[in-house]
Amino acid sequence: VSLGVIALLSIYFLLDGDRMIFWLRYKTPLTQRENIAFLLRTLERSVGGYLRGLLLVSAISGLGTGLILALLGVPYAALLAVVMFVFLFIPVIGGTLALLLCSLLSLSQGWVTALIVTILISLLQFFIGQILTPRIMANTVNIHPIVAILAMFAGIELLGMGLLGGIIAIPLAGMLQSILVAYWHRWKQAHPEEFPSEPL
Repeated sequence: VSLGVIALLSIYFLLDGDRMIFWLRYKTPLTQRENIAFLLRTLERSVGGYLRGLLLVSAISGLGTGLILALLGVPYAALLAVVMFVFLFIPVIGGTLALLLCSLLSLSQGWVTALIVTILISLLQFFIGQILTPRIMANTVNIHPIVAILAMFAGIELLGMGLLGGIIAIPLAGMLQSILVAYWHRWKQAHPEEFPSEPL
């Protein structure tokens, strides 16, 4: 149900996104347009960075999967690498489905090969998911890796959507960080007496 709702919302945002952004930029009260423009830029940077990070993670996973399968002599290794790349864009279950498909097709080389494929690709996904993804997302969304990791765990636990919540939490954390930093700079400029110059 969640995936269906997200897909439906994505279609509407693609169809009417430009009109919504135009309305927010030019039809809102003049006194609030600067704040709204800042929020739109922050959203674009966070979500765009997240999508670039997801593209990079999927490409690394696809290339790694293709290399493992080719070295083990599994047929259609290049096709399965593309399948892994595409399936990783499906939240929560995409990587698991691609892993099952790779394992099933590797059975043609014997159950030992299938077992090795399953173990190696599982290790690859664990390394990418637990180590590489937070660092890549931290760079593309401009947040610290520790913040990215904490955001993933918070999203998994608090948003109630499992891994999908953890994925959504990263661009949300990037947006929140940008808003807090901007608010801090504004407050600092408005209260210079709170920040006396340090003695030389």
